[in-house]
Amino acid sequence: MTISKKAAASTLVCVAIALLLSCFAQPAFATMPNCKVWGNQKAYTYGGITITHKAGIESMSWSGSQNYITGWAYAKTNSSIAEGKIGARAELYDGAGLLINSTKPIWNAAGEKDVGVGAGAVRNVGGKYYAGGRAYVSGTHINYDICAYSPTTTCDLFEEGDALMSVSEYSVNSNNQTYGSMVSANSVGYEPDLVSAVATNGKSGYVVNEQWADASFSGEITSIPVYAEDGKTQIGVFEFSDPLRS
Repeated sequence: MTISKKAAASTLVCVAIALLLSCFAQPAFATMPNCKVWGNQKAYTYGGITITHKAGIESMSWSGSQNYITGWAYAKTNSSIAEGKIGARAELYDGAGLLINSTKPIWNAAGEKDVGVGAGAVRNVGGKYYAGGRAYVSGTHINYDICAYSPTTTCDLFEEGDALMSVSEYSVNSNNQTYGSMVSANSVGYEPDLVSAVATNGKSGYVVNEQWADASFSGEITSIPVYAEDGKTQIGVFEFSDPLRS
């Protein structure tokens, strides 16, 4: 389910909290309504442009009964840059580390030195959530580089030693493809070939990381296949959410 930024903004009371705990952000439980929290800020230089970027997660509620959650990504540069030079993509994961929401990138407008994007809000059913984001530097929207993946926390009960963020290696299927959650990318040291995700039919499976990245940049592709563990048997589709611009 998605909601417009206008509707969310008219009812949302946010509290921003900076986390400077360690080189990896710690996970938490999404039980506190109406709050936003950001993970550690990172810096990256590409093509002569230095940007800082971070991922965040937001919990929101209104009318006393409707609770939603979304992931955010933010990129900023202090340089004077042209339109479309930097971009960001937001992602949201459930407590099992499965991708449940992802946007296409949003790029900076003329005169902007920063860009923020939120993955369309989904119903918060409680439990643990993770957010992640990518920052992009692109002179042509073709030659781009992806910054480090940045999972972050929600607003309540920080946990040291989270299992998903402590994984040391991914599993490998019969086709020699690694598979697992992107939430584990920092601890493993690289991203899996097959990323754990939830299809629109509710089935749990995997999206091909390369297909996910390519589709993010397409203006026409709105969904990608979700496969079984073998990376070949399709069990559903994953649909991109409408991005919210900050």
